[in-house]
Amino acid sequence: MKRELKFRAWDSEENKMMPVKILDWKDDLCTVDEGDNTITDHIEMFEIMQQTGIKDLNGDIIFEGDIIEVPDDYDTYGFNAGEIYEIFFNAGGFRCKPKLNPKAKGIWLEDDGEFKIIGNIYQNPDLRPS
Repeated sequence: MKRELKFRAWDSEENKMMPVKILDWKDDLCTVDEGDNTITDHIEMFEIMQQTGIKDLNGDIIFEGDIIEVPDDYDTYGFNAGEIYEIFFNAGGFRCKPKLNPKAKGIWLEDDGEFKIIGNIYQNPDLRPS
């Protein structure tokens, strides 16, 4: 399977999430798209997040750091119905860390269109697993 790698960056100084245009690992630089402008700064000035390659119920691409909600459908999702998860990378894949049990390894993020993005860990810290 071949897919394009996409990244986004959280700029804590500007309090903004921006698409990454260029990641230059050799020179430790990141160029982000700020709408009318592009900004280039050291990578460590940003929190970089990779796309998962999976889309939510609305067709939006899910990224690391996103917070998703499982539909409240017990017949389909069992005990995971209505649960809120944080997306993170672990052991070669993207996983969902449950809000109510943040020490759990969580479940694998595998299927398109099953979950809904309800925020991210930077702009919605109240939704983040403790």
